[in-house]
Amino acid sequence: MRIREFHVAAVMLSAVAGLLFASCRSGKEQASAGSQWQRPPIVETTEEKLQTEAMMIEAKRQHEAQNFAAERILYHQILAKDSTFGAACYELSLLCAAEKMTDSALYYVRRAVRCNGDNVWYLLTWARLCSSVGLYAESAEAMERVVQKNPDVPDYYYELSNTWLKANDYKKAVDVLNRLERRVGITELVSMQKAELWNAMGKGQKAL
Repeated sequence: MRIREFHVAAVMLSAVAGLLFASCRSGKEQASAGSQWQRPPIVETTEEKLQTEAMMIEAKRQHEAQNFAAERILYHQILAKDSTFGAACYELSLLCAAEKMTDSALYYVRRAVRCNGDNVWYLLTWARLCSSVGLYAESAEAMERVVQKNPDVPDYYYELSNTWLKANDYKKAVDVLNRLERRVGITELVSMQKAELWNAMGKGQKAL
């Protein structure tokens, strides 16, 4: 039986629109994620920090003008000043992904997550890039962190379950859906998907 995969309402990232992710941002996801390149509030403002923030703003202006080479140079300059500036790593990841340089995109998004593992945008990009190249276990690891930080967003459970489905690990795919049911209650959509998964595992009685 062919298994029907969930189509997740996902956050679109402007630099890779149409290239990697074919989904749209839900209002709830937008509220939980916040700014795409948010950083912790600056407690102590210094001249160097102000310069770095100004460079980040200029880089975004260059992006809007489609001056991607200049944008890339600015991000590298930022990282030369502050190697822990996750936003610059994240934006470099998007640039590389748009140019189909997946290895480089993964390098920079992993680095961004190491700099700020609480940023859901970073985690989602990491998960989806990994999934796009068949790194399903790593993708699931990233999506699990997203779910843990946003336990009331069903779309994230669907995406995590779908990741395990792509990896042909039906049991883990069902386990994720069970977690969702315990949180939001039984729904027709989730129940039917679980039935198909149980059938695929040869457990017709459970499917029934």
